[in-house]
Amino acid sequence: MNSKKVNPSDGFILDFDQFVADRFHKLEIDHPAGYGVFQPENPYSDEDEEINWLETVLKWESTDETFNARSNKFRRFGRAFLFLNEDDSVFQALVNWATNPSKQHGYLAPKSIGDVPYFPPVSDSSRLKMNSRFQLRDEDRVEYGDNFWDRFEEYASLPLVLTEGAFKALTLVQQGVPAISLYGCSCGVEKTVVETDGKKGTEYHLKETLKKFCKPGRRVIIALDNDAKPDTKRKVAIAQSKLFSALKNNNCKPSIMSWSADFKGVDDLIVGNLQHFEERFEDALYPQKKSTIMTMRELILTNYGSRIKYNLMTQKTELDGVKLSLNNPKTLWNCTLELAGEFNSSDIVDAICGYALERSYHPVQE
Repeated sequence: MNSKKVNPSDGFILDFDQFVADRFHKLEIDHPAGYGVFQPENPYSDEDEEINWLETVLKWESTDETFNARSNKFRRFGRAFLFLNEDDSVFQALVNWATNPSKQHGYLAPKSIGDVPYFPPVSDSSRLKMNSRFQLRDEDRVEYGDNFWDRFEEYASLPLVLTEGAFKALTLVQQGVPAISLYGCSCGVEKTVVETDGKKGTEYHLKETLKKFCKPGRRVIIALDNDAKPDTKRKVAIAQSKLFSALKNNNCKPSIMSWSADFKGVDDLIVGNLQHFEERFEDALYPQKKSTIMTMRELILTNYGSRIKYNLMTQKTELDGVKLSLNNPKTLWNCTLELAGEFNSSDIVDAICGYALERSYHPVQE
């Protein structure tokens, strides 16, 4: 039996469709059709169709405890945009409701898909930008028309950016920067407990789904969110250090991209200040390149030099070989006394962690 559950004039569906279209328009993509699909295809017809895609696409079963609660939400609002990987598999669903009352939209992943990255479709125009941006020689140039990610291993001259969020990865790709998205900042890494000389330690390694794209020798740039909340900032910093360590253990050339606190995500940075993005991306791509302006990194180098390092075995930042407690205000003040007049404490912590990671070492292996 057909039933009209939601009146288009109510705006639940039309507003969501426009929201998605506006997000893609900011990426200079006229239509989202090449990057995903809306579900259900006809939200005003059959209620069964609306719920069915939860089972067929997201692989949720009607016996799941959370199924009825979620399906009731779809009966009421009934709209989602599915982000598709370049091979047309589903990465994630953007839905027009959220469990967090402070948000209007939420994200749902297919059940039992595991910790897999998002491989956004890469258009021919984006490939042209890549060839130009990285000045690739004829033998290294990105080919048009085929599956970009299937051949990514061949493009050894290209760097790779790891971020979190489908829109962020798409935004980078639109700028001619190869990028894939993790489900969250702590994804893509697995922990291994190791014992050396009777002492237990922890090592981090890339998951297999990520490893083949982060081959030894490739420059891999970490571009996670620049959150303002201290607790979230610490969480991201810890996840960032684990990912950096895993990349280094895979013999990649990792670096961390940072930017102004005015922008949370790398997509916000690109849309809000493209020139600042280009500068920060260049710094991350060529971390050895010196700026004519004295940066925070250079101040740390001048004041502390080789005294700050990152211990890969203990997964801790060290000053003079001793664990540096960056959460302790007194320790932080002692460490950054000469820098405090130039930058705020939060930015200094980020800079110290980033600098330490670039000078990481393993006390047993080295």
